[in-house]
Amino acid sequence: MVRKYTSIDVGKIFEDWKSHTIGFDRMFDNITAGSSPAPYPPYNIVKLDDDRFSIEIAAAGFREDEFNVNVVPEGNQLIVQGIQDRGEKEKEYYHKAIAARNFTRHFSLAEGVEVQSASFENGMLNILLSRFVPEEKKTIEIKVNSIKGESRKELLQES
Repeated sequence: MVRKYTSIDVGKIFEDWKSHTIGFDRMFDNITAGSSPAPYPPYNIVKLDDDRFSIEIAAAGFREDEFNVNVVPEGNQLIVQGIQDRGEKEKEYYHKAIAARNFTRHFSLAEGVEVQSASFENGMLNILLSRFVPEEKKTIEIKVNSIKGESRKELLQES
């Protein structure tokens, strides 16, 4: 059986891939326009400047001591966990729309992207990321000087 994919299917595939990478080019933006949002918990990736990003995770009902934020060097994976184990008895709800369940989110970080800090305020977990370019990979600017008169002749003769 051959499965035919629609543009919506392809958009969902690339949206899922895109939402787990940081620091890579966003070449699939046009393909993923209009695809469905990522699963719980919702999050934003904010570009602060060319080399700094912030991941904002909406985590209503959590406390700051209920998060684990780890970077696994193999594959440069950022793993964010929210674990609630308060030992409280079950509440009886008339209406429950605030999802406060345990979660694990994985993000693939591009080479040179490092986690700088994590903070929790007003129900938002903020993770600050920075992109570092090693000295050996940085662009070197060469100043172009004007050479006049004798010194130009000397340079041409030395060649």
